[in-house]
Amino acid sequence: RHETLHESIAGIWQVVRTPSIGRIFLVQLSSYPSFLLVVGLWGGPYLTHIYGYDLIGRGDILFMSALAQVLGSFLWGPSDRIFGRYKVPIIIGTCTCFASMVLLSALGTLSTPLLLIVFVLIGFSTGMTSVVMSHGRSLVPPHLLGRTITLLNIGTMGGGFLVQFVSGAIIDLFPAEAGAYPLEAYRLVFGLQAVVVLIGLIAYLGSRESYLGRR
Repeated sequence: RHETLHESIAGIWQVVRTPSIGRIFLVQLSSYPSFLLVVGLWGGPYLTHIYGYDLIGRGDILFMSALAQVLGSFLWGPSDRIFGRYKVPIIIGTCTCFASMVLLSALGTLSTPLLLIVFVLIGFSTGMTSVVMSHGRSLVPPHLLGRTITLLNIGTMGGGFLVQFVSGAIIDLFPAEAGAYPLEAYRLVFGLQAVVVLIGLIAYLGSRESYLGRR
C-alpha cells in the first residue's frame, strides 16, 4: 500500500532524530560542496585571473581535479572495509580537503606543481561521499534507508547552493579590474570554505562509531 503523508513525514523525522545523523549531515554539507566551489564555480576564474591560464590551460587543471574525484571514488569505496569502520577514511578525506583549502587561502599564489597537486587533492578527497553515505545508512533500520540517503543528498545539494550564494556575495565585495577579481577575494572565499570544512569535521568527530559487522 501507499504510505500516508503523515507516515512519510514521521519517517523523515525519525531519520533526523537518529543519533549522529546530524553530524554526518554536516560533514556531507561541508566536504563535497568544496569540490563544487572550486571545480564547478570559482576554480576557472581563479586560474585565469590569478595565473593567466587560457580556457584550455585551466580546463586541463579542472579536468585533472574531476578525474581525481572519479578515480578516488573507486579507491574510497572499499576503504571502510579496509579500515573496518567508516570514521577513519572519512576523517582522512575531510582533513585532506581542509588542508587543500587552507593551502589555496594561506599561500597566495602557488607554484604550478603545487597548484596542480592541490586541485587534484580537492577532487580526490571529496570522492569519499560514498563512505559518508554508507556511514549514515549503517545507523538506521532498512525501512529508513531511502529517507536517509535523501537527507544526506540534501546536504550535498544544499551545501552546493550555499557555497554558490555565499561565495558570490563575498566575491562581489571586491571591485573587479578589467573583469578580473583580485587574489584577496579568492583567498577569502577559499579560507571561509576551509572554516566550513573544519566545522563539519569537528562535528563529525563526535559521531557514533559504526564498526562493520556490528551495526
